Amino acid sequence: MRYSKEHKARTREKILKIACRCFREKGINGVSVVDLMAAADLTHGGFYSHFASKDSLVAEAVRHGFEERFQYLQRWGRDARNGESPLEVVIKNYLSQPHRDNAATGCPIPALGAEIARGSTKARTVLTAKLKEIIGVLDGFAEARTPRERRAKSIGLLSALVGAMVLARATNDPDFSNAILRASKRFLVETLPASKERLPRSRRRER
Repeated sequence: MRYSKEHKARTREKILKIACRCFREKGINGVSVVDLMAAADLTHGGFYSHFASKDSLVAEAVRHGFEERFQYLQRWGRDARNGESPLEVVIKNYLSQPHRDNAATGCPIPALGAEIARGSTKARTVLTAKLKEIIGVLDGFAEARTPRERRAKSIGLLSALVGAMVLARATNDPDFSNAILRASKRFLVETLPASKERLPRSRRRER
């Protein structure tokens, strides 16, 4: 039976969305093609009419997951208010309990980074490109004397956010996990320079 191009595109998108959630929740190696197709109510054999291999699907899932993160980062930056800088909003939202507890819909870096590092060149290439794009978004929020310094601070911030989230999810002690999130948020907010959007308190009073 032949399907329209629109139907095939919708089916492909359905598989991709399910894969994004399942990979982040259970790991790439923890989910088989059979599992994914069953979750999508599709037959195993139909997978290869949409993706050449599981590696191809992983690369597309990584790309899709990062595009979701871009939207969150940009929205968080726009939502800065009450004297908070965009960077503060990013830090507090990223290192939040809801983000920790919902890996399936969260940032793909702490969920999949270690597996991708040992995986296919295709997925690593996508990850590399998307990491640079996210760092570019953070560059737009950070304050520094030179572009090179701004880039270094953005890389450092992203590395700290991801590392803290990995630790918070890894422990089986809920109180300790919460303490990791709180301490990391406080440390980053207090030590990072304000964003370009934040004004000194005296100038905020004048406006």
